[in-house]
Amino acid sequence: GAFPMMCEQLSVAWSATFLCVVFARQGPIVIHGTWCFAFFSIAGWQALCYWFWWSPLERHSYTGLLGLCLALTVTISRLRTVHQSKKLLRTDQAVYEDVWKKHSEDEDSRACIEHLERVVRMIGLDDHGSCQQHNRLRADRLSTAQRQRYLTQQPHLNPHVFPLFWDIGHWYVPGRPDPRSLVSSLSQVYTASAVANLLLLERVKNWARVSSGMVRVLDIEPAEPAHGGEGEGVSMRDSIRGSFVLWSEVENDPALKARTAMAAMKRHSRAIEKLYRCYSNQPSHLLDISRYALVFKAMKDLCMCVGVISADDNVRVERLKNRLTHSHDPNETGGYRDVLINLRVVNKEAQQLGAELTVCEVQLLLEDFANVKTAE
Repeated sequence: GAFPMMCEQLSVAWSATFLCVVFARQGPIVIHGTWCFAFFSIAGWQALCYWFWWSPLERHSYTGLLGLCLALTVTISRLRTVHQSKKLLRTDQAVYEDVWKKHSEDEDSRACIEHLERVVRMIGLDDHGSCQQHNRLRADRLSTAQRQRYLTQQPHLNPHVFPLFWDIGHWYVPGRPDPRSLVSSLSQVYTASAVANLLLLERVKNWARVSSGMVRVLDIEPAEPAHGGEGEGVSMRDSIRGSFVLWSEVENDPALKARTAMAAMKRHSRAIEKLYRCYSNQPSHLLDISRYALVFKAMKDLCMCVGVISADDNVRVERLKNRLTHSHDPNETGGYRDVLINLRVVNKEAQQLGAELTVCEVQLLLEDFANVKTAE
């Protein structure tokens, strides 16, 4: 009859719409959605068959069977790809595991590992917490009392400087992120990160100086001028050949300084790749456009650097991932281990340049891991 046919068409239309929505997304939700599509298509059709013909197997759900085949194909393909990826990483992971085992068995390193765990717990930052790029809080989103209090604390603000923005309330509160306003432009992330990168470089130099941090010095002087001056911005991807030298020795030696390789800003191609593969085209999740790495010969120096960074009033640590711990699952990072810190430069200079909310990345790693690590 007409009513069963209408129900059948509505069931097919709903299933097709659901499948289109699923494939418009990215990530594991595609696999989960495909299985849900297959299950509900078959179960829903059997319910209709039981309603109309008193037998759930009266007619087959070809849409559901097609969805089941699709779900199996996607799942098997993903499992095969993951297996091949793990197979490629197996050799490197074994090397990383040997390095970690060596440090874990050393008495001094083991004591430092335990001390680092206590320091991280004391800092109290969740390594799994959400951390994104935010815009400044706009003044018109403050209550009247909060706005007046802010103006009292900031007497340098002059409405004659920007009368139009002052009148419409579109002036921003430096240093205060708006939790409801995420950065949605990749160009904005790169612009702010370019400023923050220069400010962070000065802090990285200071941290390396007081904690025996090392930087990579290339075997030969780079042909192109350094990005950031004096060789300080030579990308590690340009050449991973070289040795690690204490920054305290490098900064006073122009010849070494010209061959220094410190991590440059992330390439646009790599950032766009991460946007589509990992972050569902949301630039606010890109936290490593500005990034630096410091290498340490001993665990005690690395622990000291963590303490120095956390006590530095010029920066604010937003997230701290300690992979130099026994609780870290090596399969998550292919055996690679480091201490990864997401932070913001929050000093007066950063506020004046509008870069105090830009989250950057600093990697602290042991020399043994750095020698094994490949570019990217």
